[in-house]
Amino acid sequence: NPFTYSDRIITFGTMHGKETLAQEPWRRMLGARVMAPFNVDTDQFGSYGGTFTRELGVRANAQAKARTGVRPGQPVAEVRAE
Repeated sequence: NPFTYSDRIITFGTMHGKETLAQEPWRRMLGARVMAPFNVDTDQFGSYGGTFTRELGVRANAQAKARTGVRPGQPVAEVRAE
């Protein structure tokens, strides 16, 4: 049920602005708001461009990034539509 997430906050752990790309689809499809954590270093898990080597598989990498983005007490900023 897509309305399970209505008015919920989804924390998107990224340091490269991907949360701004996700905000509209997640709002439209799920009714959720997107927040981005401050000071999260997702490059520690590797980068798509290969600048930083990935040590984990794709799924484990995504899970590690997600856990990093939702640490208790982690300050977040809501992404605002422009």
